[in-house]
Amino acid sequence: MGDYEHRQYGSWWVMFVVLALGLFGLTATLIASEGIKLHVTLVLAGTGACFLIVAAMLGYLDVRDKGDRLSVRLGPLALFGTAIRYEDIESVGPTRTTMLYGFGVHGLPGLFLVLNVWGFDAVQLRMRRRHGIWFAKTVIIGTDDLDELLAFLQDKIGQGPTEP
Repeated sequence: MGDYEHRQYGSWWVMFVVLALGLFGLTATLIASEGIKLHVTLVLAGTGACFLIVAAMLGYLDVRDKGDRLSVRLGPLALFGTAIRYEDIESVGPTRTTMLYGFGVHGLPGLFLVLNVWGFDAVQLRMRRRHGIWFAKTVIIGTDDLDELLAFLQDKIGQGPTEP
């Protein structure tokens, strides 16, 4: 197998942009009414700005082969992501996430890390040793390219295909 490169687009960012625009509109209306305190408008405008930052992080999920590791990044504002060395992966398999897992980057320190922007298909990586700042033993990567990503990773770590 050759190099792997895939970008999955999500749609959650649209909701955050709409919320931000609503907050900015409310802020402008309150400023025009003149009876509102400055700190209220600053909180509303700041929350809107935070929503725009979140929107910029949930646009897509890039999964790329970097030779000795797999790079997983949220974008276009790539503040969060990880790089996983292939030698640190014990096994890979298909899985499905639920709404309880949510979307974005999250997890439970010491147990698992989830990176996902849309949908419920995912690849689960069991690590030989705990990974990254989360010290995760399991990394779950959401994807709309399940079969290709799974086959690539199985080939890269020398694991045969998993049975359904």
